[in-house]
Amino acid sequence: MRFKKKESCICTNVGDQAIILNIENGHYYELNKTGLAIWDTLEKHSNAESIADALSPMFNVESKIIKNDINNFLNECLNHGFLGTE
Repeated sequence: MRFKKKESCICTNVGDQAIILNIENGHYYELNKTGLAIWDTLEKHSNAESIADALSPMFNVESKIIKNDINNFLNECLNHGFLGTE
């Protein structure tokens, strides 16, 4: 599955954290450093596998280990209306 940020969402960085706001439904979500890294990676990578491959060197972890966490994050973002699928 390919994911895409919705245009109705804005993201504001606050130090090494961020807040995503969906201006259509009013949902917001606070991102820690890891969540922010996943969110930023969505600009170039649109599925869990490619995001895991891109982030594994940053966190010094095998991509198969972090893939489950990435899938959980992406599903949470889908539930809040921050992402769509293609």
